[in-house]
Amino acid sequence: MFILRREGDFRIRFTRILKEPGPHQVEMYLFVPHDLDLTEQTLPEQQFFHASLSHRFRLVGQPARDRATAKDPSASLLSPYYEVTFGTWFASYKASMDRLRVRLDDQEELASALERAMRQTERFAQRLRASHLDDEKKDRYFRHLDVYFSWYAEQWFLRAMTLPGWAALEPEARQPVLDFLAEERTRRSANKYEPEYEGDPVKVWNRMRLYSKLIEYPVLLRPRVTELGTGTQKLVKAATTMLVMSLFTLLIFRTRESTHELTLALLLMIAFIYALRDILREDLIKAVTRRLRRGRPKWRISLLRPYTSKSMGRQRVWMDYKKLSELPELVRENRGKWYISEERQVVCYRVETTLDEEAMADDQVQESLGLDCHALSEMINDARDHLLVSDTFPPTPESIQQHTIEKHHFFNLLLVRRDATGDQQAAQRWRLTLSGRGVVACDAKKMLVKR
Repeated sequence: MFILRREGDFRIRFTRILKEPGPHQVEMYLFVPHDLDLTEQTLPEQQFFHASLSHRFRLVGQPARDRATAKDPSASLLSPYYEVTFGTWFASYKASMDRLRVRLDDQEELASALERAMRQTERFAQRLRASHLDDEKKDRYFRHLDVYFSWYAEQWFLRAMTLPGWAALEPEARQPVLDFLAEERTRRSANKYEPEYEGDPVKVWNRMRLYSKLIEYPVLLRPRVTELGTGTQKLVKAATTMLVMSLFTLLIFRTRESTHELTLALLLMIAFIYALRDILREDLIKAVTRRLRRGRPKWRISLLRPYTSKSMGRQRVWMDYKKLSELPELVRENRGKWYISEERQVVCYRVETTLDEEAMADDQVQESLGLDCHALSEMINDARDHLLVSDTFPPTPESIQQHTIEKHHFFNLLLVRRDATGDQQAAQRWRLTLSGRGVVACDAKKMLVKR
């Protein structure tokens, strides 16, 4: 099951944990409203894939052989063992806290979610700070992780305190959170961390984002992307050139047989043929290549382990813009109803991930699928309308109030996944609301599981 998380004004991210090796297939369908001009010309498929989509894999947990090795202090000092160990610990902690974040909105589960979050946070803090090694080479990484963990945990609990259900909690449920926040403040002062949290909020946010990238670097699998179809494109280009030049040569010989004079009309005809070739050549090559590669993957990605570059798996990626009639039956049934007209365009992203059994023997991997809606928001007209409302009737100039209305577009986003065995297929749907300023809301709908 994928868990939704908002990241800023334009980005949303879906995460899940993979525990079994083998092929895992994920399909994403974004149903674009009819009045949004999304075409291959306004936003090419390659640009959408490279700029608006991010598909990452992160190591979560720690292999059993590494836990045994952790008892040896000399092995703990080896690089990259130290960074990978701490990085996987923190990745596992963040994955658990992200799952608990979903439960915060349910007032009935707020107390239990806070209790479990506090228990996991205290356990990770004790585990992290008790394992601090007195080594100059590792102290910088530990400091970054300790600073970011303290900030991340504080932000998580402060968000919980802003919820409506916080005031209704019993004092016994609220006091551990307040005690933890006070302890973290004291620790920051004792370790001279306070300058890391001071300054402009934008600078603090960007600083913590940088620390997050430094922490996750040892556990984030490296993608090596290979674009497929270049050989087919070269063959089509060669065949097109051969065909055009053959027709041109045949024309020259036929003309030479009929007349032995070089006339102005002949020169203009030759120039016209060359101009026509330059105009139609690129479009013809693109159309023929696209026709020949229909239904075939466009990219091949190798997933490599950090530092060692050991292969963890492979991916095959499809990316297309399709019409509703071209979609599978399961997708059409679960796309949801539309308000005014059928969707004009459907963004189809499909990826087959094969994780190696040897590499996944002990590890767990967090799969993260991100969608950046910046390019889609730019297509939305940011002009605002005004709604006039009168509090009295008959209305008077003093009773008329003006409300600014922001233009919204509604998208249906469907994620279809198949497990490694291929016996179970599940579809999750969200209603995505976009404006010219980014993501307004993303509401989850009913999930369907099909065997």
